[in-house]
Amino acid sequence: MSTSPAEIVPNGNVAIPPKVGVTAILLPVLLSTVLALGSVGVALYWLTKSGKLGAATAASVARPIIVVAPPASHVLALEPMIVNLSDDGGRSYLRATVSLRIKDEPKTEEKTDPKSSDGLAAALRDSTLSVLTQESADSLLIPEGRDRLKAKLQQEFKLRNSETSVLEVYFTDFLVQRG
Repeated sequence: MSTSPAEIVPNGNVAIPPKVGVTAILLPVLLSTVLALGSVGVALYWLTKSGKLGAATAASVARPIIVVAPPASHVLALEPMIVNLSDDGGRSYLRATVSLRIKDEPKTEEKTDPKSSDGLAAALRDSTLSVLTQESADSLLIPEGRDRLKAKLQQEFKLRNSETSVLEVYFTDFLVQRG
């Protein structure tokens, strides 16, 4: 056996393999490339039109991003409270610690009296106690109980302490005991 590409034919002559032209190789490569690129183009077009491909449009790029800074505020932590709940027999208790996010008032030239912040804390504590004592253990122990209580507290603060803007109510301690 010979290792050369030419073969010996029975009459003793050497057969030379036919030459393959450049077009015979280039044509299938070109056709497969065009077919592949066309498939990718059709797929991208379909994905863009169907909304599955997040293509940026001129309208989405032109939209300005508006960032709103939260209002200046501080947290006022009220002292822990233990109250009797309005259950039958008066044997249920609630121990709660409430913190309030309060919107800061614009600064004035006058110095703030430290006693006025104590008065504010006392007024907010009084409002909180009046709402808590109207609740029952069953209403506080359901999953929506605390959220409903927060909404009630916010309403009470707006009604009784309208000069103070309470933005958020936080329970940092919340324990219901049934007797």
